[in-house]
Amino acid sequence: MEPEIKKACNSCLELKPLIEFSKQSSSKDGHKYRCKICDKRYFDNYYAQKKPQVMETVRDWQKNNKTKVSEHKKKYRDKVNQANNV
Repeated sequence: MEPEIKKACNSCLELKPLIEFSKQSSSKDGHKYRCKICDKRYFDNYYAQKKPQVMETVRDWQKNNKTKVSEHKKKYRDKVNQANNV
């Protein structure tokens, strides 16, 4: 049996198994430096503080990428309709 590889989270400083870290191809070990729990906490806090700016960025992107948005919405509607017809 292979020993479980562990990593220390840079936020909570706890030693946790690699499965508790999201993947990130640009890091040396292929995983983020914050565990999934701390990463979620960080982004929830970031979004709460910067919500107006985030929403403006999203609106601008959607305005500049109307075809991508409409294609995505159509795929989603088709998926939902297919699920409802099952």
